[in-house]
Amino acid sequence: DLEYIADFPSESTLFLQRNFSAAELELCASKPDPRASLTARWCGKEAVSKAILSLSPKLHGNPTTALRDIEILNTEAGAPKIV
Repeated sequence: DLEYIADFPSESTLFLQRNFSAAELELCASKPDPRASLTARWCGKEAVSKAILSLSPKLHGNPTTALRDIEILNTEAGAPKIV
């Protein structure tokens, strides 16, 4: 999934709290461009959510996984990992 960084609602505290874990918010805040980091994680979360739904056709139209429950952190080497 793609999202324009300029269009991402990173100023909305409510949006961020609803869609990102505390660990993700802390990680993104530590980056040189926190908004870009948040946007990238958001795109990853949407992709994971769609993958989950594609594996469970009965969930279509009734997603049960909140994006906040999909956590994208980094390994020690810096690669993204899904939790």
